[in-house]
Amino acid sequence: MRRVIKEVSLSSGLWSLPDEVALNCLAHVSRLDLAALAVASKCHRSLVVSPHLWDLRYLKGSIEPSLYVCLHILPEPNPRWFILNPMQRRLKPIRSNRYEEAHSLSSFVVIDWGIFIIGGVRNGEPTTDVFFLDCFEHSWNRLQSMYVPRASATACLIGKKIYVFGGCGDEADSLNWAETSGKTDSKPGHRSDWCVIGKLLFFRGTRGRILWCDPDDGFDWEEVKGLEDFQDSFCGLIQPWGLAKTKVQYDINKLCTDPAGNIVIFWNNPDSLELWSAVISLKSCNGGSEIKGNIEWSSAVFKLDPLSTSSYSVNVLYSAYVNA
Repeated sequence: MRRVIKEVSLSSGLWSLPDEVALNCLAHVSRLDLAALAVASKCHRSLVVSPHLWDLRYLKGSIEPSLYVCLHILPEPNPRWFILNPMQRRLKPIRSNRYEEAHSLSSFVVIDWGIFIIGGVRNGEPTTDVFFLDCFEHSWNRLQSMYVPRASATACLIGKKIYVFGGCGDEADSLNWAETSGKTDSKPGHRSDWCVIGKLLFFRGTRGRILWCDPDDGFDWEEVKGLEDFQDSFCGLIQPWGLAKTKVQYDINKLCTDPAGNIVIFWNNPDSLELWSAVISLKSCNGGSEIKGNIEWSSAVFKLDPLSTSSYSVNVLYSAYVNA
């Protein structure tokens, strides 16, 4: 029997529809499926990457929060950006910045569809550079530089303007790092990572601890309870080349929040050369005088090259959810 070969017409499927109708259909498709469609079909890629698609998804409320993470993998000179695959729970690299970014101490501001990377240290000196990562197209834009080089500055979005404070050499008193309505935090410590959930402040402490306070009641720090067994796992053994095994204590190296009001943490596990992440839900107890945490999930999200030397390490510079 002779095999009959039928030609598939490009006029079928989405291509049989006007672009406006096709975009309207794609606006309801998940971002993960859109990425798969762009890889599988060159014909549909132009529709998937269309900037009009993001606008349509935004208007229809179809945009999805995605976790973006900036890693500095030593001894690589430049940071690299990743997005968390929600199904595999692994960090996947995105398009690299063709410009040389700061190595550390940059400030970051999130808007609806992207992230501003402001200042930082490059080649040992503060920089005036400002970049924008478009999280829908995964494209990079170099913006107008700042007037003053800054590193470890404070940056925030107010209205439609970004304000950047400090980071240019004028150091504040470390005992008065935060002040509001005459109340001052007088407990110096590691306060470089914090987030706000509701009216509460949360910070990463040492040995896997998470601290919280209600600024309205003063800066009296308490520990999030219920994570004691989890904190016990923040220790292990490493064996430098040619030396005996040494017991080490891990620390949380980055902390942020997700759209559901949970805390997302990252930490390094030198035993397995892996970067781990966990999502912790929070519950107020005893009339608000105690906060309890519960591990919703925890897994390795990134693994270093096992053939690398002990000098290799990974540092989480920034993490945040972006709607795209």
